[in-house]
Amino acid sequence: MQFRSHSSLLNRPKGRKLPVASLLVLACLFQGIAYGNPLEPEAKFACHVNLNALRETRLGQSLIHETCRMTQEELGSAEDPQAKIAKTLGFNPFEEVQSVTVRSDSLEDPTGIQIQLNVGKTTGNLEGLMLTAPGYESEELNGYTIHSSDLERNRAYVSIHTAKDGNKSIFATLDQPKLMKTLDAISNDNPKTTIDGQMDPSAILHLHIHDLPTELRESIEAGNPMRNIVQFVSAIDLVVIESQQNFELSLNITAISDSKATQLDQLARGALAYLELIEDQKRDDEEFKTLMTIMESVDFGSEGKTFSATATISEDFVLEFLRKEAQLEFSVYEEDTAK
Repeated sequence: MQFRSHSSLLNRPKGRKLPVASLLVLACLFQGIAYGNPLEPEAKFACHVNLNALRETRLGQSLIHETCRMTQEELGSAEDPQAKIAKTLGFNPFEEVQSVTVRSDSLEDPTGIQIQLNVGKTTGNLEGLMLTAPGYESEELNGYTIHSSDLERNRAYVSIHTAKDGNKSIFATLDQPKLMKTLDAISNDNPKTTIDGQMDPSAILHLHIHDLPTELRESIEAGNPMRNIVQFVSAIDLVVIESQQNFELSLNITAISDSKATQLDQLARGALAYLELIEDQKRDDEEFKTLMTIMESVDFGSEGKTFSATATISEDFVLEFLRKEAQLEFSVYEEDTAK
């Protein structure tokens, strides 16, 4: 399958500033499948953001700057908030948290969710700060230290694992048996517990949904075209990579049959053709212009049971899009870098 290159697509003038609300958008993405991380073989959902890679982008640097600015305003202090946070935690999370992972064997039951933070050689004062958590308890189980505390109507369980290279990972979940299972798998270096296929270690974001939940399929009203689509989708895989100040997106949807994957391809091509047909009527619609700019950067194709779509979108476009959607002030960081 051949895909066009769009390395110069969606370029925007530099010097734009980043919206505050984009922090919330990116926060929703800070989750993932860390490369080679052990996962339960029955995991149905896994999503990863490589924070080391994100920090290398203008978007990531802007996010850090904006977070610090907001924190500084909240504290009402002229002191560098990074220094304060680092002093409190005993390490600087803006520099030392390498990736965040969220995985689950159920998209319908929140107790099945497990969060993993990969950090450096130290977790600083975290274990000491845990003592202030409501209902805090600690116990030794099978050689692991399990911290727990009350979290609304549930009980949260946390454990810190140290790898052979000295790097640490923090695991948190509402399901203690699943936490123990994960710790056992990591300690035994069990390759059978990794999710199907190896994830791209250079990806900023890697999202994998192995099985759409029944609740989602049934929640869509009859007559809604989306209901027809989700009925024959069995898996979704999305990878985002940064290259030369562009974000390269690769989406693969696995259908239940070759013919259904072909239908998805036909749907995508038909939708794009329709948008092009009505483009003149929407010339003053800014939201439509944004949609067309994105759609025109996408290439579609299908092979076997897999429908694929790829796109290359400039980092400037992403920053500008988030700024407009937030309708808030710009980030000073983008101004500074433009000078």
